[in-house]
Amino acid sequence: MNDLQQAISRVRMRMMLNLGLTWGAVGVTFGVAAALMVLLATRLTGVVTPDWIYAALAGAGLVGGLARAWQLRPDPMAVAVRIDRRLELKDRVGTAQAVLAGGGAAGPDVAQWITADAQRALRGMNARIAAPIEISRAWLAAAVTGAIFAGCFAFVPQLEAAPWTGAAAVDDEDEQEAEEQAPHDEEEERRR
Repeated sequence: MNDLQQAISRVRMRMMLNLGLTWGAVGVTFGVAAALMVLLATRLTGVVTPDWIYAALAGAGLVGGLARAWQLRPDPMAVAVRIDRRLELKDRVGTAQAVLAGGGAAGPDVAQWITADAQRALRGMNARIAAPIEISRAWLAAAVTGAIFAGCFAFVPQLEAAPWTGAAAVDDEDEQEAEEQAPHDEEEERRR
């Protein structure tokens, strides 16, 4: 692997890390939003679900986001163009990458000269300038969604039954009747 390919590889990894950070945050946001909907549905209907389901939904969102980032990973030519633009190299790296990939009718001497020129231009290249690692705004959405979920998890009470069904009132009446019957049943047993 020559210097040109190493430079492209380093910048490509940084670009993929950026994609992973961004799409991972988007996935976590959707996963936590799904967990929030399940939480509210279970708390308001009285259905009991295990707490691990919420973490599983957030984790599934993260995996989905990272899978999307993997689908969008840049090819070496796109990375070469990015290097040219960020470092103002006037298409030296992109042209050299195209020649190395077999695109173009350049002879071996011209291809060697183009590649050597790109390698000279890349000496001392800072991959941090070509592809800075950025924390995207998607993490803000993930944080807000997570805070809403945490607040609902902590403060929304678990209902025993849905209030609109009237099931709770019937259960209370049945319990009162059972408590009233219990002393009468005990007295009848003593008499026998």
